[in-house]
Amino acid sequence: MRPDTPTETDQPQPPLPPSGLSALLSHLPRPIRIGLPVLIVLGIIGMLVALQITGSDSSGQSGALAQYGPLDARPPQQGDPAPDFALQTLDGESVRLSAQRGKPVLVNFWATWCGPCKAEMPDIQAVYAAADGKLVVLAVNVEGTSAERARTLARDFRDLQGISFPILLDSPDGDVFEQYRLKGLPDSVFIDRNGVVQEMVIGPLSKEALKEKLERIMR
Repeated sequence: MRPDTPTETDQPQPPLPPSGLSALLSHLPRPIRIGLPVLIVLGIIGMLVALQITGSDSSGQSGALAQYGPLDARPPQQGDPAPDFALQTLDGESVRLSAQRGKPVLVNFWATWCGPCKAEMPDIQAVYAAADGKLVVLAVNVEGTSAERARTLARDFRDLQGISFPILLDSPDGDVFEQYRLKGLPDSVFIDRNGVVQEMVIGPLSKEALKEKLERIMR
């Protein structure tokens, strides 16, 4: 063999055929091969921007969402018309909230299994008696049992405690409780003479707080 004759290893090697994504792209027309990566990059940027906007919008609402769920599921706020309802008393009489217009109203949601509910009942009874007919108190029992069982439990409690204001029975499914977008017991809604919510209290009330809030709607 002559010294200047190239050996087999010196010969230029043919390029390896494309594989994987490269092989797929190689079969596409040139304009698509050029434009596809640009579209992918733009899509990623759009997703990042959307995530950033969503995060900034939700940060200010996180407290409300944690307590109430979606914003349209909040309990009534100050200045809202009180959601109307009609329920039966323990004696079978129908009472409608909107029929109480002209007098301040305290709607108290409670149950006999709720310790804080029962603890604040004597204070509610005391202010109701002292108001001498100038205050309406509607105690909505949310027992979560059958209607007859709820009636028996609430009646026994009423008789034992000497409650004289109306005790209303919510449905076994708690329809009015759900209507007011509540999550726990007790809850108190202070409604003025025009049927407008002036304050919504989630949780038990002290005697002093109860009197203070009632004075605002009884002026």
